[in-house]
Amino acid sequence: STEIGNTTAITAPTPSSSSLGIAVLDTGVQLHAPMSTQTLVPGSISFVGGNPFVDYAKQGTHGTAVAQVILTLAPGSKIVSVQTSTGGRSVSASSVYRGLLHAAANPSIRVINHSNAALTTVPGDAMLAAAAADKVVVMGAGNGWLANPAGDALHAPGLGGKGLIVGGLGPDGKMLEFSNHAGAYAHYYVVALGASEFANYWGTSFATPRASALAARLLQTWPKLKAEEVVDIIKRSATDKGAPGV
Repeated sequence: STEIGNTTAITAPTPSSSSLGIAVLDTGVQLHAPMSTQTLVPGSISFVGGNPFVDYAKQGTHGTAVAQVILTLAPGSKIVSVQTSTGGRSVSASSVYRGLLHAAANPSIRVINHSNAALTTVPGDAMLAAAAADKVVVMGAGNGWLANPAGDALHAPGLGGKGLIVGGLGPDGKMLEFSNHAGAYAHYYVVALGASEFANYWGTSFATPRASALAARLLQTWPKLKAEEVVDIIKRSATDKGAPGV
């Protein structure tokens, strides 16, 4: 895909000492409830030449709905909007690469939500930077009807236990038929409801922030947990829904 525009940084309010930051790498996050200036930590930025507080999703909302899921399920968390996409299925690998490095360098961020992971593949050093900075990296499996996850989710095995891939469940509790499955990545894979009350469509994009919110809740309760411990707790406490271990 083609990189669009330049980098635009926006200054957000100074966080409280108790805030836990979650970077939303997405189409931008608008300040719709429960989002507000009070649910932000500094560092929101656009890597596509836009405004990180404008949601450019073709569906009308994407990054905003992702952030709203996180704040609904983990209300003590704070959001950093890292705008890496102008919507649609074209996501710039360069923008995501810089977005990951930006999130890795921000000490307020403990969790990186990458719902668009299946739409791009970045060089591994950006993912490694996030892991080295002890971030929980939560990646959508993708909606490609595939036996394995796609895109950036394939970096999960190299993240030292700090990467989590998320597939989507439908309203019946079964896999969404278009959700990419675990395949060879079962050790790094969980599933969650692929829906948001703030959007009128389904997908792994909305399963991903449910796992991110759970990671945030764990870190709010036990701030000294390492990223790999958070991921391990999530996997060990999940309900096995299919073939054992998958």
